[in-house]
Amino acid sequence: MDKPRQDIESEIERTLSTLDEVERVSGNPFLYTRIQEQMRQSKTGSSSKRAAAWSLAFAVLLLLVNISSVLMYYQKSVQADQAAGIEAIASEYGLLDQEEDWEY
Repeated sequence: MDKPRQDIESEIERTLSTLDEVERVSGNPFLYTRIQEQMRQSKTGSSSKRAAAWSLAFAVLLLLVNISSVLMYYQKSVQADQAAGIEAIASEYGLLDQEEDWEY
């Protein structure tokens, strides 16, 4: 039972020793300045301003279409209610289909 434990410990030691041999990787010294330049360009870029203008124009257009559709629906609803009211009053007073009885 002691043998497998020794094998595991030797494997661990061998793995850790390989980590000591690995050299540290050096990064690109100009990476930070490149990132800063891209951030500066994205802040002052005209394409982002143009995209924002198009988005705002589309939102306004969508709002106008929605408002006009609500107004048209409301107007048709009021007209239907008025027609139903007129028809109810006419039937109450017996004014429907009397044109046929009239003689000129």
